[in-house]
Amino acid sequence: MEEDKSYLPEFEAKDYGTWNTRAYNAMAQRAFSYSLFDLEEEKKGTFYWQSFIQPHGFDAEIYNTEILPPSSAKSESQVVATIGYANPDRIYQFSEKIQSHPLFRCLEDIIKSPETYNGEAHVKVAKMIDEELNNPVLAWNALVTAGYWSGVNYKEPNMEAWQAAIDLAKKHNWTAIHEILTDQLAFYDFYKNKI
Repeated sequence: MEEDKSYLPEFEAKDYGTWNTRAYNAMAQRAFSYSLFDLEEEKKGTFYWQSFIQPHGFDAEIYNTEILPPSSAKSESQVVATIGYANPDRIYQFSEKIQSHPLFRCLEDIIKSPETYNGEAHVKVAKMIDEELNNPVLAWNALVTAGYWSGVNYKEPNMEAWQAAIDLAKKHNWTAIHEILTDQLAFYDFYKNKI
């Protein structure tokens, strides 16, 4: 991708480990720059969608495919940044399969009011994603995203997302994560009114 600026690989749902979010955002950026807002071409729409379902707030600088983007990187979803702000109705050019995904409702809410979105829709669909789609990692990503938008727009944690993350970790025996989230919540509750 660095050598050939017009190269866009075939889409493949692949685990890039700790680089997942950065890799999918970089490919979505390439899909955007390769042909402006062409969501009807399923390949590009799939790259955008894969970027959107990653946890927001990580490795999403606009128009940068470097492994380590500058520290001033804007941390929103690539879909929200490149599609939503330019023309909100373009999200309805996604395939029917994407539009029927539970997280599509979240995209609609963010596009409608990016300055006031608090992550509520992400919290609501996280449980459905875990139970009906049997995808606890995607549910986790939705809860992380809920926390991101609450922090960005309201400068406070989304307590419902925090508790849902604790419950998800307990349900799936993610012992270390459950312990950390529970300890952090106790710490937060103890100090939140003392500052």
